[in-house]
Amino acid sequence: MAERAGKARIVAAAVLLATVFFCLLPLAESAPALIALQLPNAMWIAVITTVPMVLVQQEVPGGTGAVSALGAVLLLVRMASPLAGASGP
Repeated sequence: MAERAGKARIVAAAVLLATVFFCLLPLAESAPALIALQLPNAMWIAVITTVPMVLVQQEVPGGTGAVSALGAVLLLVRMASPLAGASGP
C-alpha cells in the first residue's frame, strides 16, 4: 500500500488519524466507544513506528537493519530511563 500511495502520504494519513483519535477521545462516554477508538489509535501508531524507520533505512547505504537496531536500543533506553530516575520529554 505504501508503494502505491507513497510513504509520505501514508505518514500524513497517520497524523490525521492521530488527530481524529485524540479529538474524539474526550467525547467517548462508554466502553464500546473507547474500544471502537482503538482502531484508529492502533493504525496511526503502527504507521508512525514503522514507515519513518523504513524511510531512513532506505537512505542508509548498506546499512540494512542498522536503523531498526538503533531504534530498538533507543526504545529500551527510553523505557529504562524512568526506572533509573532520569527525566525525559
